[in-house]
Amino acid sequence: MWRMINKGGARATLTIVLILFLFSSCGALSRIGYGVVLWGGTSLSLKPGTLVEIHQQNSFDHTYNISTLQDDVQYTVKKGIIAKFKSRKKAREFIKTYTPYLDSFALVMVNGLRVRDKAGIKGDSVYRLRKGSEVKVVNKIKIDDTSEPFKGIWYRVVTSDGYEGYSYGKYLRLRSEQEELSSVASSSLYTQLKENLFSGPWRPEYMQEMIRQHSIDLERFDPQIGLFPNEEKQQIKITTSKSSLIFSTEESNTLPPNKLSFSSGDLVVAVLDEDELRVEYEYRGTLFREKYVKLDRSVEETIEQEKERREKRYAQFLSYGKEYRSSYYGKLMFDENFVIKWTGRARVPSSVVPAGSKKNGQVNFNIFLSGQLKKDYTGAFSMMFPYADRTHEVSFLYRRENHGLQLTYIPDELITRNKVAAAPASSTFIMFFTHQEKMTQM
Repeated sequence: MWRMINKGGARATLTIVLILFLFSSCGALSRIGYGVVLWGGTSLSLKPGTLVEIHQQNSFDHTYNISTLQDDVQYTVKKGIIAKFKSRKKAREFIKTYTPYLDSFALVMVNGLRVRDKAGIKGDSVYRLRKGSEVKVVNKIKIDDTSEPFKGIWYRVVTSDGYEGYSYGKYLRLRSEQEELSSVASSSLYTQLKENLFSGPWRPEYMQEMIRQHSIDLERFDPQIGLFPNEEKQQIKITTSKSSLIFSTEESNTLPPNKLSFSSGDLVVAVLDEDELRVEYEYRGTLFREKYVKLDRSVEETIEQEKERREKRYAQFLSYGKEYRSSYYGKLMFDENFVIKWTGRARVPSSVVPAGSKKNGQVNFNIFLSGQLKKDYTGAFSMMFPYADRTHEVSFLYRRENHGLQLTYIPDELITRNKVAAAPASSTFIMFFTHQEKMTQM
């Protein structure tokens, strides 16, 4: 793992053991490769960009024994001080690209900044840097791909302990060797936090959980819901399923280490990571504290995928038959447009389906099973029938039988945000329907 460093720590890791020896008396040293000095300094007496020979790699303390052709001194340095190469040619090629960054360092502006094995969001995360730590910049890459959510500059960085990767440039503050890290102004911190915030849109954390659990509730998975910063209009809009609020960003304050305050404190945003925010605001006397995240794909795309999933599930359901009959509970007829007709249901309890509701309704595969229920039942769906001036919705677990369909009524209290949390009690209402074609064949 990478160890966190700050200015003092970086300088401390430059502490070296100078081993004086005469090449003439000791003979020629073996060489295992070449290196380029990254972190210079007076304690090392070698400037960044200096080509050196590497004679030994010490795994117990993660150091190299190096020397130059210009002196008779062997140095023992931490791995991160040197970029290692197998050939002198590769080392010299690196020097050409590294020369513009000889004096470039970077301060980490947010806690938990990811270091990835390659530039871009698709790179694997190899470590997270702590806010305030310092890294050496050795190169940069610009990403212009419109499909990349974190477009722009990515810096290749190295710690003094020798670990490297790419970090998103918006969360690094570049500095030269002469700058003091302690002089970082709050305006600079504001700029970093603001750039992250305005890189939205941001979505409520529950949307991310729905994606992970493959249980998309289309009523709550709405493109209009989220946190939408608009730098041009100088405002932040927060829309939930129940309200829509707008906060002005003209008046703002920085609350170190990672918060921004807007509208005289009416809205406080904590930048937790490059893809996570915590928001605090008051609405009608109630304090709301919510997390918002960046999703890997658009809400619209996820909605389309969920609709396709439901269509496929319903097509599979219909493949077993479209008409079912019960001598006690009537006849069920399904068609391709998610329409159901239920006739002869006079004996169905009114607590399940009100007697005055229409016979024609809609079927919706919007119910998800949890735990053991996935093994005990084939699936679940809802039926919606017009009733008076509203729509009555009733949900069932279903199980395929040899010649038909078993429907088990799910009381509303067992459904939490479109997921059946537990199996219904043994006394719940259960119906058995026989496939119409099977009855004809008998």
